[in-house]
Amino acid sequence: SMNVTITRISNYDQDEAFASVAFDMFELDSGPIQWFFGAEYREEVFFDNYDGLSSSGQVGGSSGNSAGGVRDVTSIYFETLLPFGDNFELSLAGRSDDYSDYGSDFSPKISGRWQASDDVVVRASWGEGFRAPGLDLITMLTSFSADTVNDPATCANFGLPLNCLEQVTAFRIANPQLGSEQSDQYSLGVAWAPNDWFNGTIDYYNIAIDDRINFFSSTELINKEQANLPIPSGLGVVRDPATGAINFINTGFGNEGDLETSGFDINARFNFDLGDGRLTSNLQYSHVLDISVDNGADQVGWPGTPEFRAVLANVYEIGDFSIGWNINTIDSNCTALL
Repeated sequence: SMNVTITRISNYDQDEAFASVAFDMFELDSGPIQWFFGAEYREEVFFDNYDGLSSSGQVGGSSGNSAGGVRDVTSIYFETLLPFGDNFELSLAGRSDDYSDYGSDFSPKISGRWQASDDVVVRASWGEGFRAPGLDLITMLTSFSADTVNDPATCANFGLPLNCLEQVTAFRIANPQLGSEQSDQYSLGVAWAPNDWFNGTIDYYNIAIDDRINFFSSTELINKEQANLPIPSGLGVVRDPATGAINFINTGFGNEGDLETSGFDINARFNFDLGDGRLTSNLQYSHVLDISVDNGADQVGWPGTPEFRAVLANVYEIGDFSIGWNINTIDSNCTALL
């Protein structure tokens, strides 16, 4: 009677229809203005079903719970290429997405390309984007979790030191009002190809993400309560009015906070004869200049956000054989989180 067979059956189906048309409209001295229009319709059907005993909380442990839903997305988009002179072209684009369950978003983009010389190209772009909340986040059924937290009022209620760690009842709940993340980004770069055996690029980027989709854990909700900071609707700490101890905590996902980051990427490619074969080398280097959340501390060098990453891929081809040698490196000078 203490044994049970648990199951979890998940499925995701997507049906999509799309159409597009491209044509030239008007004529400039340097060439025709090119247009591209398109439309899409997408239906998503998702379910993630746990067995009945797990869903009703009869199985020990934090096993999660079922989720499922249906959404349809209607999208229209366009892009146009405007040639100004022989060496400069401008591209304008936009996309509108309408979601049946949470709302709509519009994403514009503008980019330019300047052929500064025979071997140098300068490029720049600006655009906005979004990330829609997943169906699992807005449809999941409530599930139980025993979370370990520090809460002085709860510790005092059990006669323990105020800095104790105590398990409390927590519930993971859905957030039907969860909205999309919004992003704003721009970049500037140069491509250089001085000869047949070498070419490379360097690009600077700057990205800002607003209304991040964030999971609010029990510890984060306790800290927000103590600091009297706003908490997404439906989430929070529920306390005993007599003792102040925690009865339970409703945790889940919500929109909060801004993330800003910038950096640059370098790509260098070499291709030349070596002995009786040919050596191809590709160096990719990414460097993060800064990354912060809500104008807080710069997190470059923290665990999970190294200052740089680099990959050197080499392939030597000789006859019917090829030999590969790849080197990967990640910044190891990461400071500990306090």
